[in-house]
Amino acid sequence: MAADRRISALEVLQRLKQQTIDGISVQLKEIRLEQTGIHREMEELQDRAEQESRVTSPEALPFLADFLRALDQRKEILKARLKELDHKAEELEDQLVDAFAEVKKGEVVLDLARQKIQLKERRRETDESAEIAQNIFLRGQSKL
Repeated sequence: MAADRRISALEVLQRLKQQTIDGISVQLKEIRLEQTGIHREMEELQDRAEQESRVTSPEALPFLADFLRALDQRKEILKARLKELDHKAEELEDQLVDAFAEVKKGEVVLDLARQKIQLKERRRETDESAEIAQNIFLRGQSKL
């Protein structure tokens, strides 16, 4: 049956689209985890800078500026990485929205195909019932 094959094909397409959504979701989750780690590292760097600034002995003052500069450079690297991750996350979110829209369209098409098959089946059953009723009537008429 062509209709059954069409529904099977549509179901396969739906599964593929769902796998695409799952893949994008995993990538997005990984990005969010990395972003969280970067934010945590930036907070730790800030805390360390504050701690070293308070505890520094007079002998270590010449090294403090270099240490703080190194921390600032690391923070800038982390900020650049965050910006890059934000851009990737935005792209993935757009892809996810598009993929969800495709899945919903596919669901509508699949539902319509199933409804069409059900309608054909009901019509066939109705036609068979009408034919049976007609045969019964005609047999009854022929006995008279």
